[in-house]
Amino acid sequence: MIRRGPKAQVFSRSAEDCFVAFIKRSDKLGFATVKIQYGCYKGTVTVSADENDVNETIIARAKAVLRQRGFLTLPMAYESYKVISRDNEDNNN
Repeated sequence: MIRRGPKAQVFSRSAEDCFVAFIKRSDKLGFATVKIQYGCYKGTVTVSADENDVNETIIARAKAVLRQRGFLTLPMAYESYKVISRDNEDNNN
């Protein structure tokens, strides 16, 4: 007996509409620099940031980058994160 899932969804957006939406989204993308102190490590990390992103979202991205690089492995350590610059300074949240 073969079970079949629901029918495939058909999207009404054309490839051109998707491309235009991507271009509009990429115009809002920029970079943010986060100052980090974790245990005895001090440094900065640069992450991508939308102009509407709040600082907590940017810090979460910085933590994800550090985890991928092998940091944030100590069971207990002092942690400090601060967004020090964005390439769109007029929207600091």
